Amino acid sequence: MDLYCLKCRKYDYRNRHKCDILSLVPVTRQCRTLADKLFELGVEPLSVAHFTQPVVGSEYKYIISIHIELRHSYPVDILGDLPIKWRWFTETISEDHTPLSIPVLTYYETYCYDGVKSVDDRVKQVIDGFVDYLDTFRDPQATKSILMLMYD
Repeated sequence: MDLYCLKCRKYDYRNRHKCDILSLVPVTRQCRTLADKLFELGVEPLSVAHFTQPVVGSEYKYIISIHIELRHSYPVDILGDLPIKWRWFTETISEDHTPLSIPVLTYYETYCYDGVKSVDDRVKQVIDGFVDYLDTFRDPQATKSILMLMYD
């Protein structure tokens, strides 16, 4: 993961960054567009990353996960009905349902390589699909206005 500035949309190389330090977030390169889109909506990520790993004992199956840690405890309906396999994690598994200090938006899938689309291609497809969802189903100005009223 690299440090990426959400405000000026540049990677921080050797601490030469001029923006506020709070605008820097760790981002995997493939998730950059997703981080930008969330920030445009007013949803501030703390980190945006994807992970892939092969399933033990299989040559063709991979686990794909995308994790978005968020700065605030946003209402879970702020992004509407999420696409399939996208989930909010706002509570721990403890009996008293203690809220997480950092809410997480995640995607998880077991992908079976078909010889045509690589696991990296599938990751790009999932990320692009979620960015399209945010473009299509969310009004950026309305979402940003609601969040400004809540957190500013």
